[in-house]
Amino acid sequence: MKRILLLALGAQAAIAFGANTAETVPFSENFDNLTGFRSGWATLDVNNDGRTWSPYSNQATVEGDFFTTIGIDDWLFTPAIPLEQGKTYVLEFECTKGYGDNNPSLEIKYGLTQTPEGMSQSVLPATVQDLYFANDKQRIVFKPTATGDYYFGFHGTGTEVGGIKLDNINIKEATMPSAVTGLTITKSATYGDTKVQVSFRAPLTSVAGSTLQSLEKIVVTRSGVTVKTIENPTPNEEISFEDVCAYGSGNYVWKAVPYGADGEQGIAAESAPVFVGVNAPAQPANVKVVEDGHSGTLTLTWDPVTTDRNGEAMPAEFIDYQVLFNGSYIVPTGATSPHVFKACEPDEQIFAHVAVAAKSSYGSGVTATGTFVAGKPYGEYHESFDNAEISHPIEPTATDLQKPADLNVYDTAMLMMALGLEGDADGTDGCVAITSQYTGYSAGIAIGKFNVDGIDNPYLTFATHYCPIQQGVNMKNVITVSADTGNGYEDVLVYDMAGHNGLEGWHRVEMPLSQFKGNDVMLMIKGTIINSPYVLIDNINVIDYKDKNLTARTLSAPETVNPGESFYVYGHVENTGKDATPVAEAVLLLNGRKVATAKVEALQPGNTAIVSFGQKLTIVNEPANVYTMRVDYADDMNADDNLSAAVTVKNVLPKYPAVGDLRAEKSGKNSVALTWSAPTGEMEAEEITESFENGTDFAHSYGDWTFIDRDGNPAGNYDNLPGLSSYSGPFIANGTNYLNFAARTGNKSLAFVISEEGETDDWAISPRLSGDAQTVSFYACGYDKYGYAYESFRFLASTTGNDPDDFTEVETDQNLSFIGGKEWQHFTFDLPEGTTYFAINYAPDYGISLRIDDITFTPGDSGEALDLLGYNVYRNGVKLNSETLAECNFAENEVPGGDHTYHVTAIYNRGESRGSNPAEVSFEVSLDKVEAAGISVSGREGEIEITTSGNAVDYMVLTADGRCMTSGVAEGSIRIPASAGIYLVATPAGAVKVAVK
Repeated sequence: MKRILLLALGAQAAIAFGANTAETVPFSENFDNLTGFRSGWATLDVNNDGRTWSPYSNQATVEGDFFTTIGIDDWLFTPAIPLEQGKTYVLEFECTKGYGDNNPSLEIKYGLTQTPEGMSQSVLPATVQDLYFANDKQRIVFKPTATGDYYFGFHGTGTEVGGIKLDNINIKEATMPSAVTGLTITKSATYGDTKVQVSFRAPLTSVAGSTLQSLEKIVVTRSGVTVKTIENPTPNEEISFEDVCAYGSGNYVWKAVPYGADGEQGIAAESAPVFVGVNAPAQPANVKVVEDGHSGTLTLTWDPVTTDRNGEAMPAEFIDYQVLFNGSYIVPTGATSPHVFKACEPDEQIFAHVAVAAKSSYGSGVTATGTFVAGKPYGEYHESFDNAEISHPIEPTATDLQKPADLNVYDTAMLMMALGLEGDADGTDGCVAITSQYTGYSAGIAIGKFNVDGIDNPYLTFATHYCPIQQGVNMKNVITVSADTGNGYEDVLVYDMAGHNGLEGWHRVEMPLSQFKGNDVMLMIKGTIINSPYVLIDNINVIDYKDKNLTARTLSAPETVNPGESFYVYGHVENTGKDATPVAEAVLLLNGRKVATAKVEALQPGNTAIVSFGQKLTIVNEPANVYTMRVDYADDMNADDNLSAAVTVKNVLPKYPAVGDLRAEKSGKNSVALTWSAPTGEMEAEEITESFENGTDFAHSYGDWTFIDRDGNPAGNYDNLPGLSSYSGPFIANGTNYLNFAARTGNKSLAFVISEEGETDDWAISPRLSGDAQTVSFYACGYDKYGYAYESFRFLASTTGNDPDDFTEVETDQNLSFIGGKEWQHFTFDLPEGTTYFAINYAPDYGISLRIDDITFTPGDSGEALDLLGYNVYRNGVKLNSETLAECNFAENEVPGGDHTYHVTAIYNRGESRGSNPAEVSFEVSLDKVEAAGISVSGREGEIEITTSGNAVDYMVLTADGRCMTSGVAEGSIRIPASAGIYLVATPAGAVKVAVK
C-alpha cells in the first residue's frame, strides 16, 4: 500500500510518494506507464493553486489553471541519489512547453533535503528556457562539493497560463569528451557571399579532466543540418573547413559535437548566430515629410542607407527603396529621395501616414514619419457622428500603448445596450465612446488640422456625459485636449469630470483657441478612465464664439419619396453662443423657396433642438428636390451659420408618357392661354428602391409582393411582435418600438423570423419584373439582440411563374451567411434577360431573424393597356381644373400678379404622368391690391421698409436673380438691411418690386 508522507516546511509541505531510500548511479526515469510517481519522488505546490507536477502521457507535467489564469510555481523532487566529491557527473533530460503561447521558466538545483531551502547547489539557473521545440536532450555537467545523498529539484515557474513537460531524466558519471574549443565562424570578405570558414580545436580531455587517447568523430551542424563529419580526429587537433550555406541568406548557428572512442556523445560547442549573405537593410534615417503650403502635395526625403540591420557595411547595389502611403505602396520599387506625391486635393484634408522602406532580397527596414495632416486646414468645424458615422477624417490614437482603452463610435441603441444611456448629446444618433474596465487606460481622437486666423473668437467646444458612480460618489474620469503646432502634442486643457458634482447628463466643454492664431494646429481629445468605465465625446465644434448665436446644424430627410407621400424633414438647431436663447424660428426652403416654418424652443448654451417639417411632393415637383433650413433669430450675432447644408430628396415620378411641349401665352390683362400636344411614346421601365415604408405594420402582405409561410410552423416570436402568434412567414416590421427590428432607412423593413419548432421555409417573392437584364441589390441584417446568430438566406429567380417550385438559385460569389448584429450587409445579384420574378428564401440552419431593406430592382408592366383619358393643369404646384381636361388647351383669367410656373400632366387609365416641361409667365403686381390689404412696401437707402396695418403678415424678399434673401413675419413696421439693387418683396396680397439705393 502506498504511503504519503508530509514534510513540514513552515506553511508549506512537500508531498512525498512512498519510502524515501537512496537510489544508485547511474539513475534514470522515463515516467512511462505511470499513474503516480514512484517511491521517493515528491512534489510541492508553492502557489497553492491545487495543481502541481504529475505523471501524464509518459511524461512529468505541470500546468496552470486555464480558467483562473493562475500561472505555475511548483517543485518536482527526485529520490535521494548518492554522489561523491571529486567526481564529475552529467544530468540529461528532455523538456518541452505545455499548452499556451507563453514560455515558462525551468530551474534545476540539488541539495540534501526535498525542500526549496535544501536545494543548495544550482544546475540550471531560473531563466526562461526556450522550450518551444519538443524533447531536445539537454546535458549539463556538474561536480558536487561534498559526498552525500542528494535530491534534485525541478522548479517550474510562469506568471501566465502554460506548463512544462519533462522526460527521460538520467544522472551518471561523466566520461564523455569535453567540448571543442575556439569555435570560430569567419565570413567572406565579399558582401552577400554565403561561404564561411569554420575552425576549432578538437578536445584534449574528457569532462572529468582525463586526457583523451582518441576520438571517434566530430559532427558539425549548421542550424540542425549536418555539414561536416571529421572521422578519427586527433585530440587537440586544429580543424578548419569551408562551408557554403546552400539555403541562402539567413541567420545560422554552427554546433560541433565530439564523440569518444566508445561512441559516447560529448559536450556540444555552439557558435553565436551569424548572418550570412544579403541581410535586410537598416532603417532609413532622417526621414522627413513636408507639405507645399496647404496644397496636399508632400515631399518625402531620407538619407541613403549604408549598412544592413546588423550594422555591417552594405553596398548600394543591394538596396532598393519603397514609399508607403496610408498602408499602400505608392512606389513599390525604385523610389528616390526626394519623392513628391499628392496626398489629397487642395480643398481636402487627410491624415497621412508616410513611410520609406529600404529593401533587399532578404527583407526591409521601414521608417515611418508619424501622422501628418495634409491639405487645407479647417476653420470652423462641426462633427456630430450622425447615424454613428464620421463626416470628417479622424485618427483614433492609443495615447498609452501599455494601457489602451477601446474606442468606438456608438449609436443610440449601442449606448443603451452597452452603457444604459438614452441618447447622444445632440440627437443625431452617434457619439465616440472610450471604454475600459481598468483604471488609467486611455484613448484619444485626433480631429485634424486647424487655422483659426479668420475666426474672431475661436473656441473648441464638445459635449461629454457625466453620470455619478453611485449616490455621493463622483465620476472622476479625465478628458485632456492636446495641441500640436509642429513640435508634438502638448496638453492644453485637463478637464476633471468630478467637477460636475453629481449633475447627471451631457455637459459642454469649452476651450479658447486664440493662442494658436498665426499657426496651423492639430487638436486631439483624449479620455482617461479613472473610476467609471466610459468617456463619451460628441458634438465637436470649432466656432466663432459669440454671446448670442443659433446655428443651423444637420438636416435629414428620406432619400426617396413617391408623389403625394407624406414625410418629415428633421433639422437640428444648436445654441452655440454663450447666452441662453429665446424662442426662434426655423424656416424650411425647397429649392430656395420658403415652404414651412417650425418653432425653435428656448435653448441653454450647448443644447440642441430638433425641429420637424411635414412635407409632401407633388407629381409636378422635380425628380431632385433640394431642402435647406434657415434659422431666424433676431439677436443672432453670426449670420454665417444660419443656413444648413442641403439634403436632396428624390421624387420617384411615374414613367407614363408625359407632355413635352407645353406653351404659355398671355391673352389679355392677367390672362394666360396654355396649349400642348398629346404625349407620344411607350411606358418606360423604371428602376425603383423598395423600402416598405408604405406597408402596414406587421402585415403579412405588401402590394404586389407574394409572402409564403411554406413551413406552416408557429413563429419564434422572441420580441412579442404583434400578429405572429401562429404565422411565421415574411412580414413588414416597424422598428420604432422594437429596436431589434430597426430598419436601415425609415422605420420599416421586410422581416423574417425562425419557426418556434421544426424547420423554417419562408418566401418573399417580388412583383413581376420588366424582363430586361437587370441587377437587383438590397441590404440584409441579422437579429440585433444577441449579435451572434449565424444568419443565411437564398436568392432565387424564375423565368416562368411565382410558385416556389418555379425558382432556381442564382449563382453568386457572395457569402450569403453572416453573423447577426447591427451591421447591414449589401448584396447584388445579376439577373439575365427573361427573368420574371426573384425570391428571397429564409431557411437558416442556426438563425433567429433576418431583415431586408432598400431593394433596388426594375418591375415590369402590369400588362394592362395604357389609355389616355385627359389632362390636369397646375400653376405653382396647385391643380387648377376640377374635372379632367379632354382637349390640349386651357385658359386662365385673373391670374394673380407675380411669377408663375405652369405644368400639365397626362391622365391615363393606370395613373397620372409626371409633369410636363415648365411654362413660365409673369404679371405686374397691382400696388393697389397690396395697399388695399393694408401693406406698404418701399425701398430706402440701405434698407427695405414693410409697414402693416397691425395684422401679422408673412413676407419674402427675393434678389433680382430669384434667390431668397430673407423671409419672416411683419407686424407694424420693420426695416430690412439691404445692399443697393432691385428686390421683389412678396406678401399674401401680391409682390412689389422696389429699388434700394
